[in-house]
Amino acid sequence: QALAKGEQINTTMDGSKIDTGEASAGWLFWLCETPVNENDNDTGDDDDVDLVAGRTCLMCRTILADGQFANNTSFRAKAMGKLTITILLQCLYDFIGRTPTILTLHTCDNQALVKRVNNI
Repeated sequence: QALAKGEQINTTMDGSKIDTGEASAGWLFWLCETPVNENDNDTGDDDDVDLVAGRTCLMCRTILADGQFANNTSFRAKAMGKLTITILLQCLYDFIGRTPTILTLHTCDNQALVKRVNNI
């Protein structure tokens, strides 16, 4: 419904590798229905700021990052999450028969991945 209305969709993902060589990626699609200004705090107490107020999780999942255990890295896991988000978003737009009219905000904590994706 949010895609059909043209609301801005936010995506976030993370990935990790554990000592056994397995890697996984987690991702979520969410809406920020009411902007939260983290710096707008009258009391000066950081505990009073609700960082999730007005945010709605649309869908989320954790997946295994495919690859040979010796070659799995946190970077590869995050890249799998990013690829999954991109494919799912396109499939959702195809399913509802719409073309994206507003940018999707993607967040990632791996600057090397961000640079690589931005260069594509």
